[in-house]
Amino acid sequence: MCYSYIQFLQLRSVDLPNAFEDAIQESEVKKQDIKKAEAELNKVKVEVDTRIKSAEFQKNVTIVIKHFL
Repeated sequence: MCYSYIQFLQLRSVDLPNAFEDAIQESEVKKQDIKKAEAELNKVKVEVDTRIKSAEFQKNVTIVIKHFL
């Protein structure tokens, strides 16, 4: 009996059925869509957080102004 240990393997040309290649491409597109949606969600979260902080600051300014009037 002979055993071998292969550390790396690179296939130069692989011919897959069209349906399989289409499924792989569709999967990659969906992954990109998910990343895009996550980035958009993060952007909206930052915008909302900024608006909240701005409103809190404005509230504090109003309170200080009323205190000195």
